[in-house]
Amino acid sequence: MRSVESESAVLFVDDDNSVSSGKLAKLFEPFKIKTAIRHPEEVLQADLDRADLVVVDYFLSSWGERDAVDSVARSPRDGLAVCANLRSMLLPTLQDRTQAHNPARQVAFALWSSHLPEASFGLPDVLIPHLFARENNLEWAFPRDLILESDGARAVASLAAAVRELPTRWGGPEGDAKQDLWRFLGIADVAFDWTDRAREQVLACHPPVFELGTRSGGMAVIRWLLHRIMPYPCFLLSDDDVAARLRVDSSAIEGSTAFSSELSEYQYNGVLSSFGERFWWRAGIENWTFDATAGEPGNPDALADALRRFGLGVNTASLNPVRYVTPSLARPSESVDISRTVRIQPDDWPPYADTAFALIDDVVADPMFRMLVDPLDTPVIEVQF
Repeated sequence: MRSVESESAVLFVDDDNSVSSGKLAKLFEPFKIKTAIRHPEEVLQADLDRADLVVVDYFLSSWGERDAVDSVARSPRDGLAVCANLRSMLLPTLQDRTQAHNPARQVAFALWSSHLPEASFGLPDVLIPHLFARENNLEWAFPRDLILESDGARAVASLAAAVRELPTRWGGPEGDAKQDLWRFLGIADVAFDWTDRAREQVLACHPPVFELGTRSGGMAVIRWLLHRIMPYPCFLLSDDDVAARLRVDSSAIEGSTAFSSELSEYQYNGVLSSFGERFWWRAGIENWTFDATAGEPGNPDALADALRRFGLGVNTASLNPVRYVTPSLARPSESVDISRTVRIQPDDWPPYADTAFALIDDVVADPMFRMLVDPLDTPVIEVQF
């Protein structure tokens, strides 16, 4: 792993002086993160050399020095262009650029803005942070106000720390990329009954650990986690996903200390585990369900008996509960019976994620949303007209 002699560091680049360096320092002090804030005209190579994460404002409207330059190639209009320029400063020279000569150290880049809907040309809010970032060669896009609160600051700190956790060379001298991935995910030295299955599920999600992992120094793995895994139900499940699988109310997992303790072995504690919501290993939850029901995980009565020990009541109104996607592409915490839904195919939904469902009532009422319905379920919708 990278040297840990110093704390992780975040460089903020902004043309708005309303956020002071003192305010940022106080905000990030609980997370042991060093911060600096610079006007884009004042960013020096030394600032970049210290940073693990650079967060740039999108709309840079107060930059007189840039506006005085006639050359359009020397006039970055927004934070995306600034990120691209700063990222290029980390690359070796043409003379040094060989297949084996990647950047000596990795730096993550993100945007922060109070106007992300405008910056993304109206992407649905739930997609902006990861999809806009993926489209624009970034690790993340943060709402400005969120960063200035504790939860947003925690996410920034988590991303900076994740970069510092990258190996000095992904794959190591023996090229063991899978072992680096297991360490990164926190299951390298775990030998529970379910860990082999967890690794199989991870590999089924196409982690970029070989040619992409090596060429990017591991940054491709961070992006994969942020953009393609955590937003979707894959080998990691959120509290709401676990609740749907166990047929309990969505607040039950978070609200029951006893049950959370029971599941503690299965909690995801790898890199970026503090970035957002809590996650659980799917393989672990499956293992618990199998054991708790004496080998009958599909038996609702056996599952209800197992959950009753923790004071949790099973939702008997739904035989097969699933979470669903709304027309705004959000996933509410509640679940509904699958009989009330149809399968849909949102553009960005990974093929290895759980099937996406939508309420029949929603697709009937919304012609644009109806276009996402899986062709195999089109007859279900046609009978509604």
